[in-house]
Amino acid sequence: MAKNPEQVELSEVDVKKLNSSIRNTIVFALIAAIVVTAGFYYLSESNTRVFVPLTFDGFLLFISYYSISNLKTILKENKKTIIQGTITSERRERVGSGKSGRTNYYKTIGDHELRVDARINRKYQVGDQVEFEYATSGMGPYFFLDKRL
Repeated sequence: MAKNPEQVELSEVDVKKLNSSIRNTIVFALIAAIVVTAGFYYLSESNTRVFVPLTFDGFLLFISYYSISNLKTILKENKKTIIQGTITSERRERVGSGKSGRTNYYKTIGDHELRVDARINRKYQVGDQVEFEYATSGMGPYFFLDKRL
């Protein structure tokens, strides 16, 4: 039997985890931009020294901004959902085609269907008693906790 999803405020630990994710995203983006820019500057011919790293850096900046803005939205809303129960079904859905496509995974707990990432999909099977704590943003759910009961 599934316990109805319950919305609660973020805990101090949740806020620290979100802030850590924001910080890690910024650090990763800066390091990747520096490495690619320096690598292309020193290892390529003059006609690609500027264009390729700037294109990569722009793309990286866009992805990082989108990720950080979603995490900040979760912080601003200050809510997460807690759901407990037995996984009654699962499904996968292919979005796109070829190499550019991706697979979305879903687990159903009671009458509540939740999109999960590949790690959680592999970790839990139909029949498992679970508890998930998550917040939803434009990128999908951000999991604070996933455990077996």
